Amino acid sequence: MTRASFVGAIQWADIEFRIKAYVTTTDSDLALHQLHRLCNTKISQHKYCQQCTRYLTDEDLVKAVQVDGKWVLFSPSDIAKVYPEVDTRLVVHETITPAEVAPNWQDKVYYIIPAEDIDAHVYALLSRSLRDEHRYAVVTYTTYKRTRLGVLCPSQEGLVLHSLHYAESTQTLASLDVSIEPTKLSAQEITLGRQLVRSMTRLFVYGAYTDVEQSRLRTAVLAKSAQKEIAEIVSVERPTSSVMNLAERLKLSITEVRKKVKKVKPSPTRKRGVK
Repeated sequence: MTRASFVGAIQWADIEFRIKAYVTTTDSDLALHQLHRLCNTKISQHKYCQQCTRYLTDEDLVKAVQVDGKWVLFSPSDIAKVYPEVDTRLVVHETITPAEVAPNWQDKVYYIIPAEDIDAHVYALLSRSLRDEHRYAVVTYTTYKRTRLGVLCPSQEGLVLHSLHYAESTQTLASLDVSIEPTKLSAQEITLGRQLVRSMTRLFVYGAYTDVEQSRLRTAVLAKSAQKEIAEIVSVERPTSSVMNLAERLKLSITEVRKKVKKVKPSPTRKRGVK
């Protein structure tokens, strides 16, 4: 069985039950490493001080924070006063609508399951309550000596935890000192734009999208292992059109999308909608 990322509990007002958290993704990507060309040995990264011109051990190191070009040193006892004790309870503070969570706030995602059979009943109730009310639960919890912010979201398989960046860690367009100037759109452009969006709407098949570069790298590894040449990347020409008017381009796009949709025959086993 896969090892849980962390084991803790959910505190829902005066109700508490134990849970396990599992990451929703797996790191199975191939990676390119640096080797010594002469002997094909993987190089190691050493801790080296350029000021003293010597290699260091862990005993030579100290942690510090740089402020205004100066280093503020922290001893282990100092660090213990800053970081909290490990408490993996997910404390529910409030519930909000999904629309209140901005996409750029989200970080890691975890599956949340009941830790034991005795926890399953309350787990099912919280999951059902959030789903029926179309709400997310705002939670805080501690992992790796850091207090995290997140939202518990109901899904078809139970509860999912989306960890969130804190507000001070996110940037807005205003904080980046950039802006988008208002643009006036014609009624025809708005109508055609909506038609194009509708024409591109179909049943989303998540697995239909694959990591192209990883696929190429795996194919290249197989080719190199078999002492074969790596196939060249076939470039796909982008469609060009002499039509410059936006409305005409929209009409042309709608026609082309509808042609592609007709070529794809929907599977008779597929059903639209979510239970």
